[in-house]
Amino acid sequence: MNFSERQLAILNAIICDYIETAVPVGSRTIARKYMPDISSATIRNEMSDLEHMGLLIQPHTSAGRIPSQTAYRMYVNKIMEEHDFDDYKINHIEDDFVKLKGEMLQVVRNAAALINMNTNYTAIALTPQLRRTTLKRIQLIPVAKGLVLVVMVTDAARVKQKMINVPVNVNESLLDELSFVISKRFSGQAIADIDLNLLDGISDIKNEHPAFFESINNYIAEVVVKSDSSDVVLEGVKCIFDYPEYREVSHAKRFLNLLDSKELLQKILSDSTRKGTSVIISGGDSYRELEDFSVVTTSYKVGSRPIGAIGVIGPVRMDYSKVINVLEKTGKALSNVMTSYINE
Repeated sequence: MNFSERQLAILNAIICDYIETAVPVGSRTIARKYMPDISSATIRNEMSDLEHMGLLIQPHTSAGRIPSQTAYRMYVNKIMEEHDFDDYKINHIEDDFVKLKGEMLQVVRNAAALINMNTNYTAIALTPQLRRTTLKRIQLIPVAKGLVLVVMVTDAARVKQKMINVPVNVNESLLDELSFVISKRFSGQAIADIDLNLLDGISDIKNEHPAFFESINNYIAEVVVKSDSSDVVLEGVKCIFDYPEYREVSHAKRFLNLLDSKELLQKILSDSTRKGTSVIISGGDSYRELEDFSVVTTSYKVGSRPIGAIGVIGPVRMDYSKVINVLEKTGKALSNVMTSYINE
């Protein structure tokens, strides 16, 4: 389908105006606000052609036009101009993230809160998926007689820990030795790829304290098995009520039910972790549950390896340019901080 430059300019003006006002857009509005050199009659004829092409909808006989879902997809893919999000803010974002090193869940929550504050849409985020991280070290820390804290630390500062019982004759020097040996064998390996058979080579410790060794082995195995799990963070749930589309009880209820579908949100964010920046308009081809909603997501990384995702969910009438810019720059700041953990 071919479009003239004027048709694209009119479509862009209608989408931008409708995103801002939520009011159907007429030809006089376009002429007055965006194209004063073109008559409203000419604009009206072009709008009629755009409607026949399936890009505009006339909700009422006497009303102006609103964009169709096809128009929004075309806007995102071909027409949209990049929004200039203040780099000064981004620098401060990264500084704030650095202050929270070692508190990864709080860093991700702060990132979601920041996205919500700068877009006024509900922010969603996926905490780092353990299987996508690599092990830095394992520490065995004595906390009481017969009790040891096993701590696993990854390159994304994800920390898993568990108390296990140990024989009373296991001393601190043995724990230090075992911590060093296990860390040396597994350090740099992706959590999902850890081969527990490597522990079989520690024969002296294994033979002397078989129950203790088995407890450690079982815990590491448990972490590997559960390494696919991650948490979904939500910020700014009430923001949806700022938009007239969701002031009706039935629409608001659908939105709240959607936010309760943590498995669905986790799948959307996990898919984005693999794809990078993604825009889903009214469910697209994959998510029927998202009809009448849009979700924009992007990934964040450790080095070049994606480990999680951030995004927003809101009305189809979304300021996509601003949202994509905020997400990508926040994701970059988050990635920089995550990557800096590797060198610690």
